[in-house]
Amino acid sequence: MNPVVHVLRRMGGRATTLLPFSLAIGLLFQNLSAATRPLLWPLAVVLLMLALARTDWARVGTLLRRPGLAITLALANLIAVPLVVWPVWQALGLWPGLIAALCLSAMAPGIISAATTATFLRLDSSLALLLTLFTNFLVPFTLPPLALRLLGSTSGSAPSTSACGSP
Repeated sequence: MNPVVHVLRRMGGRATTLLPFSLAIGLLFQNLSAATRPLLWPLAVVLLMLALARTDWARVGTLLRRPGLAITLALANLIAVPLVVWPVWQALGLWPGLIAALCLSAMAPGIISAATTATFLRLDSSLALLLTLFTNFLVPFTLPPLALRLLGSTSGSAPSTSACGSP
């Protein structure tokens, strides 16, 4: 077996341990971290590509043939979560601008690194990847009406942070 592949497989099997360890090394040796900063972007891309290469594409196909679970979870992520947490933030009496930012964050789609994170945590990375794709596709249809409803608007103009939370 290729030694590079062997090392990568061993590292991948211990990703949940190596991630915090690598963060600790970066904090302890900040000069080294600063010197290797130009490598951050290419290495992040390579790590994401490796994680996506490990995706169980047969499982993705199975989920696509019966997309009910993925669509339900995507809609719950984009609609139910903001509707559930919005009243909580209102009840806490937070600053209206902060509530607006939290609402928009709760309405946002998943990010592609969710599949990588799911792999690290030994969760279903295929489902995480599919949820990311579905939420990114659906967010243009869910975010504007929810933002207008939850954050308020004045006569069809952009949402006003001063009217945040007044339906």
